Amino acid sequence: MSIPHARPRWKGFLAAAVVVVCWSGFNIVSRLGGKSTLTPYDLAALRFGVAGSLMLPVYFISRNPLSLRQLLVIASSGGLFYALLIYAGFSLAPAAHAGVLVNGGIPLASAAIAWIWLKDRPNSATLTALILTALGLMVIGFSRFAPGSATPSTGEKYWMGDLCFIGAALCWAYYGLLVRVWNIRPLDAVSGITVGAAVLYLPLYALFLPKGLSGVSTSALLLQGIYQGIIAALVAAFSFA
Repeated sequence: MSIPHARPRWKGFLAAAVVVVCWSGFNIVSRLGGKSTLTPYDLAALRFGVAGSLMLPVYFISRNPLSLRQLLVIASSGGLFYALLIYAGFSLAPAAHAGVLVNGGIPLASAAIAWIWLKDRPNSATLTALILTALGLMVIGFSRFAPGSATPSTGEKYWMGDLCFIGAALCWAYYGLLVRVWNIRPLDAVSGITVGAAVLYLPLYALFLPKGLSGVSTSALLLQGIYQGIIAALVAAFSFA
């Protein structure tokens, strides 16, 4: 199986810059939500509720061509599992850990999955960049996660949060690879993942999952709804795709 390479490079660089800016703010805003009474389930509901509502007309007007199987796979990997894992991570570990493990881990995970699954071996320049990235992550990670960087009472929570961040990076890398392999248009990817995740998740959230919405201010809810549902779920996801 091959991966299409047809989009102009300058568009890719511009999109990457937008993603970096959005994700930098995402780490901070999500950590604020994670330290509040909001549960990871609340943050996921805000993300999919806002984004799914906005993209529902787009999904039907654009006649999204994704098959049911494709829709379920991307909505689960890049939607539900990614969101629940990363928001759980933010409730347990600092935003700096996400910056290392998620933002730095996604390109490494993407390259590894493509190499193992698709036999798409990176060229020498890309391989060198990935090795340097891995070394940089090791250096930063050692300083962030070394003994003494967390108190005994928080150390256990930190490593559990770190595992959530690693899982989120793997989910997003897999989703991004599928977008390329299936040659999904960015608009179709974003409308599919947001609408699909909203349909799958919101009924379960409303009926069964714990909530902490009543313990936060209206302004905090607006901040999380706008950032999670518009900037992270739409702007960043569209740019990434």
